[in-house]
Amino acid sequence: MEVQIWAPGIDGEPVAAGLRGARLEVQHLPELEQASGDQPLVLVYTDPVGLLDGAADAGSEGANPYQAMLSAVCRLGEQTLPWRLVNLACFSPPALVAWCVDPSQTLSARPDVPVRFACPAPLEALLARHWLESAPGVLHAYLHLERHPRSAALDHRSADDTYLTRLEEASSPAALAQARCRGQAMEEQLTRFDAQLQDLHRVELENQALRDQLLSLELERDRRLDLELTVQLTEEELSQLNRRISLLEELVRDGAAASRQVMNCLAQALGA
Repeated sequence: MEVQIWAPGIDGEPVAAGLRGARLEVQHLPELEQASGDQPLVLVYTDPVGLLDGAADAGSEGANPYQAMLSAVCRLGEQTLPWRLVNLACFSPPALVAWCVDPSQTLSARPDVPVRFACPAPLEALLARHWLESAPGVLHAYLHLERHPRSAALDHRSADDTYLTRLEEASSPAALAQARCRGQAMEEQLTRFDAQLQDLHRVELENQALRDQLLSLELERDRRLDLELTVQLTEEELSQLNRRISLLEELVRDGAAASRQVMNCLAQALGA
């Protein structure tokens, strides 16, 4: 079975990974018009915090993903094409897999563990609040998708009607102060890590210098060993040469003695 995924403006890979984990094939659709009428279609959206990176212009570009999704929902309506909405910020893979296997069921399988929205980081929550205040239509579009019968209800959860309250709690002065303290502690820890890295780098340089010095000493030792071997060979050659000279001297002495004896014998012979 192949499941079609359309996720305008966001990364739908987490949803695709959940489907692949159940051995379902996944096809990402660049355009909704490419959807096939006989395969389950999953329309993926996310909460405003998940759109912060793409919200360069809070009044227009940031709302585009929701506008595209709302237009798609209106076009699909009650067509026979099996489709549903999935909130990337809070979805149940088992419930989604059950729906993909049998889209005709009224409600998909209830997850063993209730799905819940993660608490956003204080700074992200604060940025999202300011964005929603400047562009109220973004929150309206998000809640409209959440309340659609093919969205939260199929995951056995309530629509995210308390989203703004969650943002306010996550970005309260106390939460921001705690985040600031954590940030300062992290900066101090990073400073310590940087100092430790510098120490390690210095030690590594010292170790490299010692290794180079050791290599130089080993080369000097090898050179001396070669020199000692050469001297030893030279001494042996000198010793052999001395022995040969001694032998030659002895031969010369013996020859001289023999020559004198011959001369004496000749003298005696001539005198007789």
